[in-house]
Amino acid sequence: MDIIQKARANIDSLVIINQVRLKNQVITPTDLFRAELLAKQYTIQYNSIRQDLANKRKELKFLMGVQDSVSIDTSTDLILTIPSNLDTLLNQSLQFRSDIQVAKSFIAVSSSNIKLQKSLAYPQPELGIMYNPQNAIPYFGVSATIDLPIFNHNQAEIKKADISKQQAEQNLQTIQSKIQTELSVAYEDFVIQRLNIQYYKSVLEQSQTVLENVKYAYLKGGTTIIDFLEAQRSWIEIQQQYNDVLQQYHQDYIQLLYVTGLINQLAQ
Repeated sequence: MDIIQKARANIDSLVIINQVRLKNQVITPTDLFRAELLAKQYTIQYNSIRQDLANKRKELKFLMGVQDSVSIDTSTDLILTIPSNLDTLLNQSLQFRSDIQVAKSFIAVSSSNIKLQKSLAYPQPELGIMYNPQNAIPYFGVSATIDLPIFNHNQAEIKKADISKQQAEQNLQTIQSKIQTELSVAYEDFVIQRLNIQYYKSVLEQSQTVLENVKYAYLKGGTTIIDFLEAQRSWIEIQQQYNDVLQQYHQDYIQLLYVTGLINQLAQ
């Protein structure tokens, strides 16, 4: 919306100038019509975008569960600092990712189960005292019980516990390998978009300079309105491309936070 607003303001001033220039017979009516037509197109686009923005704000307020007005931060500043070292990011991923924590907990549970099954491998004898009065004569006795078979040693359950731990350890290795791949892809995408942001900043300055120079040349009669409109179109396209890159940059940033598990810190 800001891009169209700037372009519309630029064309509106040109329309006013061309109206005067047409009265002075400096330009043809076609030049004025071209400028007026483009100004009307920008007005239509601006009104549509403004309505779409209002709708998006309402949707965002509903999703956030708030009634107050909301404002969007479109700066390139990041909430959390991303380390420049990929190994550091990998270590953070292995620390903060929830699936890693779950896999490690399964290994801990499996290890505890192995200890339990091994403790049950040995017979647990039970001793007791019996009292049984018969014909007013009390009888006392001692009882002892032991599980059979004595030499089974619970090997089946121990084996099952060992297999369960091996599976948990294999699952952890698989998750670690998956995280390493996801992190590599996400980090490379993030770095590329960060470089594109820096590149487009210089392109934006150049396109602004070209537009101002062509507009000045047109007003001085050094070029045609076609050249000016082409410069204006190129300026808008570059502005929109920059916004697309900026949006992708933030999306890659969020994806990197998700892959590393750092996104959970945003809720703290």
